[in-house]
Amino acid sequence: LEANRLRHEARLSLPEMQRLLLCDANGALDAAACAAAHDMTRPLTDYYICSSHNTYLTGHQLVGTASVDMYKRVLLMGCRCIEIDCFDGPNDEPEVYHKSTWTSHIRFKDVIYAVAEVGFRASPYPIIISLEMHCGKKQQAVLAQHCLDALGERLIAAPLQDEGQMHAPLPSP
Repeated sequence: LEANRLRHEARLSLPEMQRLLLCDANGALDAAACAAAHDMTRPLTDYYICSSHNTYLTGHQLVGTASVDMYKRVLLMGCRCIEIDCFDGPNDEPEVYHKSTWTSHIRFKDVIYAVAEVGFRASPYPIIISLEMHCGKKQQAVLAQHCLDALGERLIAAPLQDEGQMHAPLPSP
């Protein structure tokens, strides 16, 4: 009944749109695919991965507030791929913010420690961290050290493939 009504109206309210997007009928996978998704022997590229873009923003991407808590939130919701936009910051500490905007800035160190703190609570599977790198070499070294300090053994710090294997499959999760 509600679906028929929605088809004839020109627009949806916010709650209606949320129900439509989140209903079971709009799932990306059917039940058989969900069962297959629990087979973790395939290359990483064979799986749907919940991703987040501009993860640090709590609102508008031009004037919004940046927050470390947003990283915690998306990771606790099961997100496995996050973006971190890295820029040179004061006192040789890299910062995270949205380039050429009026968004607030947060320290990279705080972000990576938040990832380490909650990143594996919702899921044991790998976290893909996309670093949009705008830091100079000096702060890149600081950033790399923060990654090593925060993530330790959980960080893959060596190449996954030999240099000559450009198209070798990624490992399984």
